[in-house]
Amino acid sequence: MRRDAEDRRDALIAAAHDCFRDSGYLVPLEDIAHRAGVGRGTLYRNFPDRLALAIAVFEREIARLESEVLPNAAPADLLERRMVLAARPYALAFRLADMKREPDARARFAHLEARAIEMWRPLVERAKEAGVLREDVSIGQVMTISRIIGGLVTADDDDEAIAQTVLPMWRLIVDGLKPRTTGT
Repeated sequence: MRRDAEDRRDALIAAAHDCFRDSGYLVPLEDIAHRAGVGRGTLYRNFPDRLALAIAVFEREIARLESEVLPNAAPADLLERRMVLAARPYALAFRLADMKREPDARARFAHLEARAIEMWRPLVERAKEAGVLREDVSIGQVMTISRIIGGLVTADDDDEAIAQTVLPMWRLIVDGLKPRTTGT
């Protein structure tokens, strides 16, 4: 892809994120094109429909989450960081609940779900090895907790507000997910 075409595509994704956050899933596509500084033709050349544009927004969010993992950090710190970072895209997903009405939305999002599972897998496994999580805690359960916590913030909260909401809840929950020792 040529650099200028890639720049226009990136501008469309950024504009879609902001428009979806501000106005929801049913925001007029013309508003997204206008905010990106392109015409409708450019929008439709890049994204055949509204759902394709929403998927691109979430693909970018997952890529951001994947790049944010610090390989040498302690597992407990990694999980906290991931919980905070994941709250924003989950909050956006709640804002875009109308997209679930699209006939094939679940199928079209399946690759993102699989990618998210693979993104969480090493963190959960490291946390189990370090004794931060019980052995019976699944990746799916941790992802569900992250979704629930993400529902406590709004898509336009700043990073500090997100951390102030997410971290106390995560710490409360993770305390219940730690391995227990039985005393005699």
